[in-house]
Amino acid sequence: MSVENPEYTMKPAEELPLTDQCHHYEGKHEVPWDIQKYFSQRYSIFSLYDYGVYMTDDAWFGVTPEPVANQVANDMYGTDEKKHILIDAFGGAGGNTIAFTLSERWSRVISIERDPSTLACAQNNAKVYGIEPGLITWILGDSFEYLDKLFNRPEELHPDLRVNLDETVLFSSPPWGGPGYRTDEVFNLYNMQPYNLDDLHNAYNRLDHALFLPRTSDIRQIAKLAPSDRKVEVVQYCMEGASKALVAFLPSKSSKKHDPTFDIFLPQCHIFCIMAKDKKKNNADTKKAKKAEKAAKQANKGEKKAKNKAAKIEGSDAEDVDLDEVLEEYRRQQEQFLKVTETVIEAPPRARAASTLMASPHDSNTLLLFGGEYFNGSLAQFYNDLNIYNINRDEWRCVTSPNAPLPRSGHAWTRAGNPNHVYLFGGEFSSPKQGTFHHYSDFWRLEPVTREWTKIEFKGKDKSPSARSGHRMTYWKQYIILFGGFQDTSNQTKYLSDLWIFDTVNFVWHSPQLPPAQLKPDPRSSFTLLPHEQGAVLYGGYSRVKSTVNVKQKGNKGPSQAQRNVLIPKVHEDCFFLRISQPATDASPNTPPAVRWEKRKKPANAPNPTRAGATMAWHKGRGILFGGVHDVEASEEGMDSEFFNQLFAWNIERNRFMPLSLRKARQQKKAAAEPRGGRRGRAQANEDELLRQLAALESGASLDDADDIELAKKEEEQDDEKPAREMPVTMEPPHVRFNAQLAIQDDVLYIYGGTFEKGDREFTFDDLYAIDLGKLDGCKEVFSRPVEDWIESDDEDDDDEDEEDEEDEEEDEEADEEASQQLRTPSKRKKKQDEISEVSSEVSSEPSTPSEEDDTETSATSVDDGLPHPRPFETRREFFVRTSNEWQEILMTSLRWKNIQPETMPIKEIKAKAFELSEEKWWDCREEIVALEEEQEAAGIQEVVSLADRGDASAAGGARRSSSQHRRYHDFKGSSTTPVGDHVAFFPRVQRTSAAALSISQFGDAAMGGRNWVIGSK
Repeated sequence: MSVENPEYTMKPAEELPLTDQCHHYEGKHEVPWDIQKYFSQRYSIFSLYDYGVYMTDDAWFGVTPEPVANQVANDMYGTDEKKHILIDAFGGAGGNTIAFTLSERWSRVISIERDPSTLACAQNNAKVYGIEPGLITWILGDSFEYLDKLFNRPEELHPDLRVNLDETVLFSSPPWGGPGYRTDEVFNLYNMQPYNLDDLHNAYNRLDHALFLPRTSDIRQIAKLAPSDRKVEVVQYCMEGASKALVAFLPSKSSKKHDPTFDIFLPQCHIFCIMAKDKKKNNADTKKAKKAEKAAKQANKGEKKAKNKAAKIEGSDAEDVDLDEVLEEYRRQQEQFLKVTETVIEAPPRARAASTLMASPHDSNTLLLFGGEYFNGSLAQFYNDLNIYNINRDEWRCVTSPNAPLPRSGHAWTRAGNPNHVYLFGGEFSSPKQGTFHHYSDFWRLEPVTREWTKIEFKGKDKSPSARSGHRMTYWKQYIILFGGFQDTSNQTKYLSDLWIFDTVNFVWHSPQLPPAQLKPDPRSSFTLLPHEQGAVLYGGYSRVKSTVNVKQKGNKGPSQAQRNVLIPKVHEDCFFLRISQPATDASPNTPPAVRWEKRKKPANAPNPTRAGATMAWHKGRGILFGGVHDVEASEEGMDSEFFNQLFAWNIERNRFMPLSLRKARQQKKAAAEPRGGRRGRAQANEDELLRQLAALESGASLDDADDIELAKKEEEQDDEKPAREMPVTMEPPHVRFNAQLAIQDDVLYIYGGTFEKGDREFTFDDLYAIDLGKLDGCKEVFSRPVEDWIESDDEDDDDEDEEDEEDEEEDEEADEEASQQLRTPSKRKKKQDEISEVSSEVSSEPSTPSEEDDTETSATSVDDGLPHPRPFETRREFFVRTSNEWQEILMTSLRWKNIQPETMPIKEIKAKAFELSEEKWWDCREEIVALEEEQEAAGIQEVVSLADRGDASAAGGARRSSSQHRRYHDFKGSSTTPVGDHVAFFPRVQRTSAAALSISQFGDAAMGGRNWVIGSK
């Protein structure tokens, strides 16, 4: 860089330090009230906000949202190649400047900002987005002063700030304000403050320039700025279903007439063009023709609307219903809502199938339910309401919005790596009698906090996934993963196997091109797709595949055999791992991640028999599976199906299924009358300290503030909630069903709805159940309503019924009564009740025999990993308090391997991360520990403790053992070995030594006094 000259009145800015006016708010409690609205949208403003983005309080009001900034940068990519320098006249906190630089279109980007604190934020934010120093020339000063010197006195500028005007384009996003800015439907740009339209254009008209203006700007005023016989290009930029701003692209006053070099837009962009006024006269005949055409169009539209309305009333078939017009009518009705409204509803939402249920990623107290369909045997009804269930208050709320996805079912959604966003794609809609289907290909984003929907649109063919339903989505880091599904055209069903990955930072879909020889999943729908720290895991699914069957046919010479191609159902049992690698750090922003499908072994102990419609939800490295249906017999009358209501946990890493059984709540130990001192007191204090740290992390506060957080805060908040009603609890899982919707919130599994079939009738359940996955102490009925009656369709063939005798009719009536009255009990399914119970118990108690290919990666148990192991009856907190030091050592060793010195980290943060590791281990081996607990409870053991961990062991006559002493595995009454140290067992008072004997330790007997426990030794 050249030596600074004192005569230069304007020069490049050096890197400025962050000031007290620069803020990175971590929680809403830190944010001033007037910008809390913008803070809730921070990830739309800067997707990398959590990585250290700073803004001044004023910058929150003026920064351009990242999706809009990226799209503007993309649209300006098509500028004439001769123009390779861009000036951002109002740099602000760096939103537009960063987007322009990351587009790699410009050889130089000059960003001007007059406020030192705001400029310091912009420089910091550019580093957060990985922009190298030197790619942006920063100027601390006034943009009008800079341009005046550039045009008239360039010698007063530092040489690094001088540019060739013929090679330069200017972008200006001025402050918005002035009379009528927020109230007028059409905003007078000459009233804009502090700079009006004349101020801006007069300062910029020697350059091709783009003005970022309010969405209500008077475009007639903009059109007047165009040079003679030139056009002004204007584009509205929409976000969250509404226009946020418009950009007017104006040529310089020196640009030539019909000069083709000024071409801001890329060819595929939609352009709203406004011509500068000319002296052409309107043609009266042309106007008349247009009026007549418009009237004819309206008449056809009214006729079509009346026909659709009549079709609804008469229940006519889908051939007379125009689905496009029906959906358009839904859209018009939806636009009547002026804003997002959330209303408390007295009863749960109507019954529905093929909806989506999700635990809110933003808080641990709500469930999100969207869409679905209800078919009563005659007509189908689709929904697009967003329903919110507040768990603590046992309260349902319905959200209406002017911009929500249209009614649908069979769609898929997933949370993102960013907890403030949920993404939804596709789904289907049909005519009332399901004669015609419509599949969606739209893509939406929901903000759980504000309940606002945003439609994300893409221009061009093959830029996004095709229309479909029955697909699945999950997330990995900044990406959304979509796979499979099907398209139903009434005539045929096509199953899909394409993979799509959406980049939530750059807002682009990627369709990875996989090598033809690479093994990948077959086309399918209704499968499981779960997140993984290195990508995603796919299991199971359903499809129909072509098969050749022999058919008997009669001829002149007698019956003969013929072959026919048919589609037969296939339930997939395979498992694939999708390994994803992020692009290199120096790769361009739109570089797709590298992906590879890897086929895994068939999971061990998989549910037997195979079942379709068994849904699964992710929880702590496991997949929790419920329900399903198995077609056991095919006949001329159709499929004879068996339904299930079993629970399984699929350990993803060990690729093994374990059955989950409900059990009665264990009798809790009595609390101590007074706090104990010594070792147990210190353990309790350590646990309280840990809980304070976790509460601090969850609330967004720093760990240094953990001491100020009261543990009772959450309990006090719950006291403010209205008292929850008492919910029935049973020891039986919900009624057998398939395609139930699952969600897990705060370690509680929620099971919503689902479908059950009996004969030709299809029942949609209208219920919600909750099961605590940590305790498995029963199934709580949140609500359950009787299913509605099935309506026979008019076109069903009744000839067979006329031929039946009275006895058969009576049997059918009895069967119908049982179906309506006993939907909450195991169905007979054409078998006796005791036979089904027997089969059900056999399936739940006897694991399926793994095939030869299954015995590789699934045989190891969680004890073999060398990590601290939970004991039976030990809670997560108790497990961590006992093994805290070991987990901290494991964590610090891991950090050192990553070249991170744990000595530089606060001890509170180390404890918090160590607790996360211990919690992961506790859940990883949960099913094995539960099995041990059940065996020991059956033998009379209610508690297992280590004498070394009990502070009062010596006073009671027991002997303490140090943690370094010999550990043994003890057998009791034929139960499995329990991996604990020296321990004692507590028996009920009626238990005697004659009933069982217990090994205490290699040193002999131990007795506990004061409780009337009787303990013996071998």
